[in-house]
Amino acid sequence: MNRNLLLYFSAFAAVLAVGCSKSEKTEVSQQQLKVTGIDRTTGLALANVGDYGNYQLINAADGLSAEVSNLSLANGGASDLATYSGIAHQQYRITNMGNGYFTIMNLGSGKYAESFNNNGQYQLIQSSADSSADQLWLISPVAGKGYNAVNKASGLAITGNTPNALLLQTFTGATSQIWGYNEVPPTGYRDDAVVNFFHRTLTSQGSVAFDQGNSIPLSNGEELWIAEDSFDGSELLPDGNIHCGYFIEYRNSMLIQPASHSWNPNLTNNVLTVNSTDGRPKQVFNIQPNTQWTWPGQGIQVGNKVYVAAGEGNGLGSTNQAIYELSFAGPDAVSVQRDTPAGVSGQTTIGWGSGFVNGNDGYVYVFGSKGVYFNASSIYVARFATSDPLTWFFWNGTT
Repeated sequence: MNRNLLLYFSAFAAVLAVGCSKSEKTEVSQQQLKVTGIDRTTGLALANVGDYGNYQLINAADGLSAEVSNLSLANGGASDLATYSGIAHQQYRITNMGNGYFTIMNLGSGKYAESFNNNGQYQLIQSSADSSADQLWLISPVAGKGYNAVNKASGLAITGNTPNALLLQTFTGATSQIWGYNEVPPTGYRDDAVVNFFHRTLTSQGSVAFDQGNSIPLSNGEELWIAEDSFDGSELLPDGNIHCGYFIEYRNSMLIQPASHSWNPNLTNNVLTVNSTDGRPKQVFNIQPNTQWTWPGQGIQVGNKVYVAAGEGNGLGSTNQAIYELSFAGPDAVSVQRDTPAGVSGQTTIGWGSGFVNGNDGYVYVFGSKGVYFNASSIYVARFATSDPLTWFFWNGTT
């Protein structure tokens, strides 16, 4: 059932190609490290509403770069100037919001540059996105490759203040108020909204901390979030932290995110099962007799049902696996049926449920894995017809 030699060769070729690409990007990144004067910057190239790019912000007065101070992830974190080293806290995603205004998001924190009045002295701080004028910046060319950035709410310009925190002051044309924008390669960033989605610190929020955390998109636009061992909001202390003396409340749980894709955690509720075998409706996947846990993983919607692969076992050892069939019984409620397809259940050598992909050819393709060393696995593939999700066919290398 292992993939054949050709597939292994293809995988090797793909890795080699990625390696070459990474090498090229590294060379570009090293080139960016040498930019300290605004005359060598790329400039801001975001002409249309919605255009965005990643930039290093260089101050004309001393060639130092803007950064969020002390690698802060907190709202209210200050900014300062430092020698550019290429870290995420020294890079910003700038987005054209229209009418000459832009947002400036720090890649390291995922938070937005904001005008803040600190007892009469305006400072540049960072904060979670709120669509306010405090987070909108009129970025205009002033001379050569230099720009200023004036806040929409305060009317003040970002001003270098080495070695102290950046300030906001009336624009006078001083070099400390002129900035070069040097585009840097695309890269990953901390998504503040998504991170805050998982900061569930209210007793009313059901599952507040958990293992796993993969998602399953639904046809109505909603998103299921699958969790394993879960703490409940009832276990929170007044400061929002988990009580150290408490154990996990349930061995699995499931959340449903609204179709609006809002990242407000208060709008994402626990899904409840209507046929719990132990009176614990937030524990969606029932614990089987003589086992201690059922840990769900990946899944997929087929028609009006959702199929989720789950392992079952004791301690850290797996004793079986099954496919759980979910039928919605209300907005946040499901009826759950445990299925045991031949070739999937009754064995634990190959763990099925690493991924489900609808091939749009009448079949769903399922990926599994088998550990061969402590840090390596072989990939296995099966499929089932969308008309018969409980009859699986397994790839043997040729058919």
